[in-house]
Amino acid sequence: HDMQLKELKEHSSWLRQIAVDVLEDEPDRMLHLQGTEKMTADELLHAVAQQYDVKPADYCRNMRRPAEWGGGPEIVVLANLLHRPIHVYELSEVRVPNERLAKA
Repeated sequence: HDMQLKELKEHSSWLRQIAVDVLEDEPDRMLHLQGTEKMTADELLHAVAQQYDVKPADYCRNMRRPAEWGGGPEIVVLANLLHRPIHVYELSEVRVPNERLAKA
């Protein structure tokens, strides 16, 4: 179990590094987002940097840190590199107002 977790961390770090390499080193690479929507790697990097109020180089430097989690931009790059859609599912707790549990 510990070995699998270690391998997973290594693989995820490696994939994140590849995604950041594309954002930094291939600014003109066209990335498909959704449907017919596209943008260059440079446009994506600048958009996310602006969202986090950091410089693009600082965003990339942060993403290279082992403790950082990749996000949307990294997933977009990887989906394009792999030529595969990547679906992200987020768990959320659904609460229904005034709902009572039925007693058996």
